[in-house]
Amino acid sequence: MSSTRLSRDEQAKKKAIEEARKAGELPPEVDNEGNMINPHIPEFMSKAPWYLNQEEGAGLKHQRDAKKKVDTIKDMNVWYKRGKDAFVKGKKEKRYRKGACKNCGAMTHKEKDCLERPRSTKKSAWKTGKTFARDEVKQQNFNLSYDASRDRWNGYDANQQLKKIELYNKAEEERRKKALRDREEKYRLKKLKKEEKRAAKKAEKKKAKEEATSEGKENGSDSESSFGDTDSESENENSDADLSGVKEGDDAKLAQKMFTIGTAVKATVRNLRIREDTAKYLRNLDPNSAYYDPKTRSMRANPTPHIPLEESTYAGDNFISNTGEAKELAKAQMFAWEAQAKSGEEVGATHLNANPTEMMLRQKEFKERKEKLKNMKKAEVFAKYGGEEHLKKPDPTILDTESNTYVEYSSDGRVLKGNDTKQRVLSKYEEDVFPGNHTSVWGSYYDVDTQQWGFACCWQTNKKGYCTGEAGKKAKIASMRMKLDANTSERDVNTTDETSGTSANEIKGYDPSEKSMLYGTGNVDVKLDPSKLEAAKKRYEESNRREETGESGKRKYNSFENSGSLTVEDMEIYKRNRSRKGDPMLNKTVQ
Repeated sequence: MSSTRLSRDEQAKKKAIEEARKAGELPPEVDNEGNMINPHIPEFMSKAPWYLNQEEGAGLKHQRDAKKKVDTIKDMNVWYKRGKDAFVKGKKEKRYRKGACKNCGAMTHKEKDCLERPRSTKKSAWKTGKTFARDEVKQQNFNLSYDASRDRWNGYDANQQLKKIELYNKAEEERRKKALRDREEKYRLKKLKKEEKRAAKKAEKKKAKEEATSEGKENGSDSESSFGDTDSESENENSDADLSGVKEGDDAKLAQKMFTIGTAVKATVRNLRIREDTAKYLRNLDPNSAYYDPKTRSMRANPTPHIPLEESTYAGDNFISNTGEAKELAKAQMFAWEAQAKSGEEVGATHLNANPTEMMLRQKEFKERKEKLKNMKKAEVFAKYGGEEHLKKPDPTILDTESNTYVEYSSDGRVLKGNDTKQRVLSKYEEDVFPGNHTSVWGSYYDVDTQQWGFACCWQTNKKGYCTGEAGKKAKIASMRMKLDANTSERDVNTTDETSGTSANEIKGYDPSEKSMLYGTGNVDVKLDPSKLEAAKKRYEESNRREETGESGKRKYNSFENSGSLTVEDMEIYKRNRSRKGDPMLNKTVQ
């Protein structure tokens, strides 16, 4: 405490500063640690006593606890050892140890602190030397703060709750299985009893027929009663069949709780669900989705329209109400309303709920009269204009049947033997168009040398040209021979062509039909060179490899120019390796 006194001006200045801090005009005072000091605290509390020798600017440090407890728990699963974990594991002691508890024989406490049941002097551990208790584990000192020591969730183990849930699920599963077994046993016994009763009735009826005289008449009342019995028995059989199909895991059938009113009358509890099922209003949380009516617990629209119907477990109440005979019932209701509006009868005369049998009979008669009128109008139209034979359908027994027609195909799909009478599928383009007096369509011929399409009837590649027939073919062959002679005259006759392996003396003429075999119209029995076939196979595999690895995309600028003529071996390798999706024997395996 400083011995210096403040002057009157300094005291007035200090008081003015304190008033300004209390009024909020100046920021509050800050101590050495950076904590703000409340200006409203009285001076006898904010000022430290003289005997503490506290430095200037210490603030309220003298009011705090010097030995503040800090929580040392770093892991929420670490806590005091309890139960069997509170004792040291290992072998039990067989002899009494000096300094141990005389009552139980543990070394971790004395006799006065022992929590076991007090034994008599003759049966105590230090007298008998038997039944020694295990030593307790030395518990960890967590040095908890005030709040941590009073936390009710300290030491809580979540696995305990998981064990409870697992135990509850097992008990629930056993209860469900027992209910299913009891239900099956109950209906099995009921069905057995009905079968015995039915067998007894059949035996009585057979005995009565044998005892009846030859002039006896059948009793109408007996037949009626027996007819009623069979109906009730058939209904009971159907109900037994429905309930016998309930097996383990049929949650959908278990969810539909059914009860019986009277005899063989089943009713379903609507709009109720098991609590484990997902509620309708929780299937789609979007507020703009299907509307849920809490009063009737109904959701008419589909809450999940983005999910396909075959994958969806719930598609709305309207989807369920449109299944079965619901549509027929709606049509009957519409017929009743229309009939009532047209005839002007009373409400009960054509009411579906009041007179359902009469209503259904009227609807049936109306449909028959409507169909009869339709057939009469149809017959009048046929009698006047004809054409009935075009509406007759062929006998279904002769459609899509097997035939004895033998057709043999080559590896590339050409017909070798027989006649392929299979109907071809038409395209969206015009077919069988023969312009310019041609007898074949455009595109039926391909000139390999000029790489142009043309007509097969005259080998002409001009689409607008007039057909010249066989004369055009002869002129084409003559022109190609002239070109061939001009090329061969410039070379030595005995020189061998390196690319084709054929000498010029062996070329006698040019016939375009020789190259037509490349595209499936030439001679099938052509002889192939094995070495050239192997080279063509390697080129084909190399081309496929480059396409798979992406090297085929690095082409040169003029890569589409003809780099070489197409050989028969190249087409043979292509025909062997191409996939035919329309082949019915493609996926068949030879056994």
